[in-house]
Amino acid sequence: MHGLFDDDAFRQAAVGSLRVCCGLAPAQQSNAWRAEREARYDRLAAIVRGALDIPMLMELAGLAPRVPV
Repeated sequence: MHGLFDDDAFRQAAVGSLRVCCGLAPAQQSNAWRAEREARYDRLAAIVRGALDIPMLMELAGLAPRVPV
């Protein structure tokens, strides 16, 4: 069930069906929550990349050799 409502089109269709079943009017607008969430993750990743020495962390983890500067 995890991630079932991640797909914007599926979520909007499901909510629309529920609104009809409950006698509610269709939603006036829809939001692209997945795109917004991905944009927020991208901004967070950029902040983390800017704050950390990624090459040094990779070297410490044994994932990449450190290139001398």
